Amino acid sequence: MADVNARVMDMVRRELEKNRSVPNEDLFAKAKKIDPSLSRLDIRQFHAKYPLQVKRALGGERRGGRPPGSGARKRGRPPGKTAAAAAKTGTGRPRGRPRKAAVAAPPQTGTGRARGRPRKTALAVPAPVATTGSGRDSVRTLLLQFAKQVAGADGKADVVDVLSGLEGWVDQMMSAATR
Repeated sequence: MADVNARVMDMVRRELEKNRSVPNEDLFAKAKKIDPSLSRLDIRQFHAKYPLQVKRALGGERRGGRPPGSGARKRGRPPGKTAAAAAKTGTGRPRGRPRKAAVAAPPQTGTGRARGRPRKTALAVPAPVATTGSGRDSVRTLLLQFAKQVAGADGKADVVDVLSGLEGWVDQMMSAATR
């Protein structure tokens, strides 16, 4: 790490060995007395440069997560766990992301994806709906399906993907309206 004052690092290390819960503000004040040029840093920059590095080196008290060296991957299912078992336990998805109900639809091809991500089947234009009844009911059903796909989009790029298939939706609605 470039631009680190060894005297400040030693002071931070000594203070954190004495008391792991010493406030960053206290450490920062002491560090500025040792090296006045540190006053150009804000408290977050100081924390990232000195206390955080010392705490990582000291190890010890972890706030959760995997134990060091466990070998388990950060995201996805743990090694050796089958997809079916991961689906039952819910470990097959990253933490913090809500589950979404999958909508059965054939994948749309030919538009490509950024960064090589595969297309989600929930965003593809579905096969023509075979509904009985008035054209109004058929159009309503199609509009609801379209709204579900827009609502199921994870980000702006996915919304654009749904909207790029708008021509297919219009064709289906026109045929449904003429029934």
